[in-house]
Amino acid sequence: MIRSIVIALVATWMLVGCGGNNVSPKVQTSTTAGAGAGVRGEVIGANDISKEVYRFQINFVSGSALIEPKYMDQIKEFAQYLNAHPEMTVEVQGHTDSQGDAETNLQLSQKRAEEVKAQLVAFGVDASRITAKGYGESHPIADNQTEEGRFQNRRVEAVITHRAADVPLLHPGIIEGVVVDALTQKPIGGVSIKVYQGDKLLRFATTDAIGRYRLKLNAGHYKLKFSRSDYILADMAVDVTENENTIMMQLKQIALVYTGKGTVSGVIKNAFDGKGVKGLTLLVRRGWNAHDSAVVVRSRTDASGEFILKLPAGYYTIEAKRTGYAPLYLNVVAVGGHVMKMQNGSISPAINKGQIRIVLSWGKRPYDLDAHLTTPRIHGRSYHIYYQKRGNKRAAPYVDLDVDDTSSYGPETITIYRSEPGTYTYFVHNYSKRPDIKVSQARVQVYGSTGLIKEFHIPSQGSGLKWYVFRYDGATGKITPINQIRR
Repeated sequence: MIRSIVIALVATWMLVGCGGNNVSPKVQTSTTAGAGAGVRGEVIGANDISKEVYRFQINFVSGSALIEPKYMDQIKEFAQYLNAHPEMTVEVQGHTDSQGDAETNLQLSQKRAEEVKAQLVAFGVDASRITAKGYGESHPIADNQTEEGRFQNRRVEAVITHRAADVPLLHPGIIEGVVVDALTQKPIGGVSIKVYQGDKLLRFATTDAIGRYRLKLNAGHYKLKFSRSDYILADMAVDVTENENTIMMQLKQIALVYTGKGTVSGVIKNAFDGKGVKGLTLLVRRGWNAHDSAVVVRSRTDASGEFILKLPAGYYTIEAKRTGYAPLYLNVVAVGGHVMKMQNGSISPAINKGQIRIVLSWGKRPYDLDAHLTTPRIHGRSYHIYYQKRGNKRAAPYVDLDVDDTSSYGPETITIYRSEPGTYTYFVHNYSKRPDIKVSQARVQVYGSTGLIKEFHIPSQGSGLKWYVFRYDGATGKITPINQIRR
């Protein structure tokens, strides 16, 4: 019998004696804030503590503390991370579920913690920096009455402590998102996240009990790798923008039992008229948000704009392109033995310099989301563009609701044909009222004459029928994210 145990890394950043320019302003954080090599975790304020949790995926034979050779690469990578940070000290903590005798569980957790310590030392970490302690079943992080809860409780955690003021963030931004099961759509807790810049491992994090993660990083390009022992590894490229909080697309992770080939299908529509676009060239790459890696499959959309692809289970980016259109990048998942339908996209025809096109798309429910745009004062009055007042492209407000969709998926498109000085505000209203707009998987893409400028995904938190997405300065062209759900 094989029993699962999860090794978790909890990085504890202690802020003491912060002063001068190294002190960051107070920021409210989730429980998954922290930092790694060259990257600083969220700074809450002097003498406050922030944590992040990382879990390696290791299975122990029931009643055994022996680590199988196939898991050594994970421990080696963690050891390399520690060796790159000699200022860190570590307590390796063993934990079990509540099955069996409490004293036996305590002893077993101690042995497993000591075995992990021994392997870290074997990979070059100074033994004086590591302590090992077993806690048995006394510190559960999930419900021991369920198999899922027991799975999460069988773990070893490494608690790392060091001063957080040593390496301040110079150009910070935040990315956050949610991980769900690709088939059930249920949030997945305990998913380990590794953050890389190039080939360099920078930091660790873990999703919370409802699948959420939140990372504060310097502005730049990163790759995130998501893993849990019962799911297929997923990787996603991300761009962090200074002083912005970026919501990532909901990651649909594939259970390990669904290997083999699966079918991916969807329709790519013209964002201007809502009709399927035939003859688009489709370039398929592995990973999400993968724009430059090797193409693994080439295909085309049919006469109705539909595509059907058979792919090994995994995570892919489809680049759709054709002369006269801005390129579309569409993240999809292939689940072994399943047909994953309605992985749709909207592609925007090229627009002129100075014009802005805003494209809203969403999932099956709610059925009807409405795009709204308020304008600055134009010729003495302001305008509110939506399905009842669709605007005018040739006269004030020089804005038009090009497409209004009322039956799921979208697109719903607004184009600013001539930008006027002042502030435009774009928001989305849940006309259907139910279900909650947060489950809509809504996405807003903003295009200019050079292609995609900005992309927004629906937040996982907030209450109300309206998603306020961004402000647009008609004079400077600057887009300022709002990304909040309000009443």
